[in-house]
Amino acid sequence: MNPLRVLLCGFLVFASASASFQSPRTKYELVKPRLEQLALSSDFKITDKPTTREYNWTISMRVGAPDGFYRQYPGPTIEANEGDTIIVNVKNKLPHVGTSLHWHGLFQNGTAWMDGPAGITQCPIPSGGSFTYKFKIEGQYGTYWCAHAGGQLSDGLHGALIVHSVNDPWKRGVHYDYDQILIMGDWYHNTSAEIIKALDTPHGYLGSQAAPPPYSSMFNGFGTWNCKKFGSPDTCYTREPFELKVYPNKKYRLRLINTASHGTFIPYLDMPPAHPVSAMIYNSVDEHTLDVIEADDTPISSAEVNGLHRVQTHNGQRYSVILKTDQGKPGDAFWMRGEMDEHCFPYPLKGITNTALAVLRYIDDDSSHKSTSNLPTTKDWKDKLGKDCKDIDACKLVPLVREDPPKVVKQQGIFNTQVGKQNTSDGSVTRFFVNHVAFEHLWYQPILHDVIEGWNVDNSNIMSMTFDNPEGADIIINNRDANPPIDHPYHLHAMTFWIVAEGKGALSIEDYKKLKFNTDNPLRRDTHVVPANSWAVLRLKSDIPGVWFLHCHIDWHLAHGFAAVVVNQPNVIRKFQLPESSKKQIPPGLGPSSTSLGRREFGSGPNRQVPRHFFHKNNHGLMGLALSPLAKLIHLALIGIHVLETQHSIRLKGAYNRSRTIIFITSLHRRILFAPILKRNLKAHRPGIRTQGYAHVHSLPVGPLICTVLGQFIARIVSAGTGALRNLRHRKSGTVQSILPEAEWPFNWMGSGAVGGGDCGSDPKNTTNKSIRTLVLPTLTPLNGSTLGSLWFGFDGAVHRVRM
Repeated sequence: MNPLRVLLCGFLVFASASASFQSPRTKYELVKPRLEQLALSSDFKITDKPTTREYNWTISMRVGAPDGFYRQYPGPTIEANEGDTIIVNVKNKLPHVGTSLHWHGLFQNGTAWMDGPAGITQCPIPSGGSFTYKFKIEGQYGTYWCAHAGGQLSDGLHGALIVHSVNDPWKRGVHYDYDQILIMGDWYHNTSAEIIKALDTPHGYLGSQAAPPPYSSMFNGFGTWNCKKFGSPDTCYTREPFELKVYPNKKYRLRLINTASHGTFIPYLDMPPAHPVSAMIYNSVDEHTLDVIEADDTPISSAEVNGLHRVQTHNGQRYSVILKTDQGKPGDAFWMRGEMDEHCFPYPLKGITNTALAVLRYIDDDSSHKSTSNLPTTKDWKDKLGKDCKDIDACKLVPLVREDPPKVVKQQGIFNTQVGKQNTSDGSVTRFFVNHVAFEHLWYQPILHDVIEGWNVDNSNIMSMTFDNPEGADIIINNRDANPPIDHPYHLHAMTFWIVAEGKGALSIEDYKKLKFNTDNPLRRDTHVVPANSWAVLRLKSDIPGVWFLHCHIDWHLAHGFAAVVVNQPNVIRKFQLPESSKKQIPPGLGPSSTSLGRREFGSGPNRQVPRHFFHKNNHGLMGLALSPLAKLIHLALIGIHVLETQHSIRLKGAYNRSRTIIFITSLHRRILFAPILKRNLKAHRPGIRTQGYAHVHSLPVGPLICTVLGQFIARIVSAGTGALRNLRHRKSGTVQSILPEAEWPFNWMGSGAVGGGDCGSDPKNTTNKSIRTLVLPTLTPLNGSTLGSLWFGFDGAVHRVRM
């Protein structure tokens, strides 16, 4: 059997309760997770004296199969006190692709440009470039950090960020003895880039456009996979699982951080799934109960969440629990479990290992005591996992530190979210819509920068909600995904919110005005699950100026449009002075309207993803190669005629040349660039259709029809020609190039427009899906079990120094 079928991350460990732990053989030494950084030292001084902590990180990438992995995962842990200033100097050594880091749960009051999501508050850090994050920690007790560009979170780019505070009511040495981080996650056998590119095609990933379930669940970088079933014996070897050593009769604070990216839905089933679909991991320790003391940095005290057998977490959520080690003696061992609830999957995935296993081992201080490394034989709790796939009831999570929300608010808005289909010239693909708009990531045009420059948010590309005053405000979320039923974890950057009301169905403004809200110390957090066909009212104080991302924390849903922004106090934002380092860094070959993070190679050898129409013997490819330049020129002529028919000129936004139609006429070594440019116009709010930049086009009805029909035909010629040319370039070497972002495809269709159209405008009366982008990329061939690949993000030189 192909050894690639057993590919997993470099230090990923494979396990089952009745078998040895296995991981892939490699000619390189497998890197072990730095577990010592996840056990917080009691020597760390918790103080209210401000300190500056500086870190130097280098982020790199390795392809996983079959040569092994390097560096560190999970990423470095930052441990700090409230009031400290954090400086992180990041060097991006990812080949050809940008990245950015987000500080999950931190408020960023006064440093909105340091929040991190690419395309929202900053440009990606370009390949070979660097960026310095600098911010002060105020008002938080603990969180984590992660990548926020593309799907890089799922590739392993994340780590813990623990903030202590003298104001935390749960005191080390009083309420608990030891402090341990448990990072829960999941792992895929393909890179996020490969998965997203596949999901962007009608064929989908593994033959489906559903957001895929992962292959394994993970505990601090250790996962489980059945090597014997899916690989030959010489591809695996024995290795021990993650082990947490504890002393008897102590209390351990376990900081559970769910960094998973998974989530599943399938809108193509003949029958809807029997249970709601969501992303959930249940955490448990055999024969030990857990007491919840914190949720998303909010201290909790409630008898209703004490003595739990399991604590469920969704993507992006964090909990602290107290584990009492009163069930064993030195030498005893118990299984710790991180179980993905299969009830939350709409269909079983062949080969999935849904439970990550770790060992809780009792030890003592007596060095003469004989140690043991036997695996546990304990059994899981007998009670079954919940079939409703719901979060812990918010009413049971009572904040220990009372902070009531405003009783009356004058600002509110509604976000209606729903899965749907979007037509492209290659076919119909799945998208997630917020108020009928699927967000298109314009990585090099950060929305915060636009607002600073005086622009309004372009709601044809991303929906927004603006709160002008630093008072209370309500965000009403209607999760309209009822068939199929999909639960979504909604995460709001830079703010916590109170959950003041919830219910089934959809909530209108009229019904909202009749509600009685819970303002008696309700739960406050930053990531909340709104179940399928349900609504929630999230109340917040809009007192932190900035442009803040609100999105589903299932990575694949975010990648396909599930996002909006909340703009707090735009008049204050326009007075911001961006640091020089935060200004736009756009790599060569990309532009402000690019949806590509950069040129990127996916995999090597048999791992390279082969687009359709990619073979030089394909007649369609040869015809496309010959006719692509002529077809694109005809297309440009149609656009010119259509623009002349408009009743209003195209209004564009941007620093320069924001809308352009580009044709690359490429030989093996030469390129001729033809770029008709539409000039900049006055600043204005643009409600219309985006044409690579932003445009509002009033057109005669016959124009869009002609452009749509001819545009699709021309697009397929261009796509075929692109594949043929790329193959001819590498024919001599016998290799096949991987799929590349749009900036690298020489005959790429770079415009956008109406459904199924091209660079033409649409009828302004039919603008339901105003952000729809028709981008013709060669379609990926359906993936199968033999085309596995894993991306490894690692860190060099995590230098830490403290300035008092």
